[in-house]
Amino acid sequence: MYRQYCAILLSAFFSVAYVAQNADSASSRSLSNKIRIGILPSVYFTPETNLSLGALVYSRFKLKTDSITKLSLSQTYLNYTLNHQYEFENDFQVWFPRNHYFINASFDYLKFPQFYFGIGNNTSIMDQTDIDFKLFRGRAKILRQIKGPVYLGFQGHCEKLFDLNPEFARLANDERLIGNMGFKVIGGGPLLIIDKRNNQLNPSNGLYFETFFSAYQYIRSKANYTQFVFDFRKYYLIKQKLIWNANLFLQSMSGDVPFKLLSEIGGPRFLRGYYRGRFRDKNMIVLQHEFRMPIYKRIGVAIFNGIGKVAPNLQSLVSERWHYNYGLGLRYLINKKDNANIRIDYGLTRDSRGLYIIYAEAF
Repeated sequence: MYRQYCAILLSAFFSVAYVAQNADSASSRSLSNKIRIGILPSVYFTPETNLSLGALVYSRFKLKTDSITKLSLSQTYLNYTLNHQYEFENDFQVWFPRNHYFINASFDYLKFPQFYFGIGNNTSIMDQTDIDFKLFRGRAKILRQIKGPVYLGFQGHCEKLFDLNPEFARLANDERLIGNMGFKVIGGGPLLIIDKRNNQLNPSNGLYFETFFSAYQYIRSKANYTQFVFDFRKYYLIKQKLIWNANLFLQSMSGDVPFKLLSEIGGPRFLRGYYRGRFRDKNMIVLQHEFRMPIYKRIGVAIFNGIGKVAPNLQSLVSERWHYNYGLGLRYLINKKDNANIRIDYGLTRDSRGLYIIYAEAF
């Protein structure tokens, strides 16, 4: 039954991809060079969502039509999943003339039932608990170019989680679980980005480095916490065809961190194959890499693996056991001009597996 379901899903995906490809080409031809607007069908699959159906409304534009200023993007997602989740996500990236300033912001609203496995690096898959909630989230990064690919700025983040199912609030008796009755937080701090990638959606050469520190405050409460992130990605093109890319990600948090904002292993970004949030705690380290290569026209393949762990503090990261993943993937070049892929990844781990159909690469 699982194989039949996957076959039906992949058939539906390629049908939608074909429509999306032609819709994108048509919209590009019919609009001016200054701005392109389009509507694409959205189909994706992850273990957290099951099959998701919806639409993507996008626009691409330049604030200055020269060869230096980068392309700005705006995307709005409306999706509904077979797990009875729905989400509205709106994000935009605006490059100002000659790339001197850059703004990246998103505003999301979700109703997202999912599984919760507890806090720590050694939770059991048998600890699974259903959790239902609604969430509003806003993020913004405002950066100024210092020199070349180096940008310095400020990032802010506010989040409200509410309408949790009362069963979860009653069952969750772990003293480390903060926010099981809901929470409202706001925070921000300095941000540094160095971006030498040759393509943001499907890089084949260069590097990306991002680091920031944020201080958070609970609204109408004296509780607070801090967050530090180190994210380094390297891309290398071998003999004009094979792409190797690697990612080292470290996140460290301290204070009264709400359970939903703890560092999380799993999902389409970190150790594919684990359910998102399968392991969560204040601190996390993940090292992963991938090989990608085109094989026929728009079709490509990928292999990947990674290791990672979570812990209550940085010192404990040394002694905790590693979790690992490995897997295979297909790539479909949906837009030749932007060199943008849709990826189909199948990840395996020690105790789970996962199929992902997602727009753009994992890192």
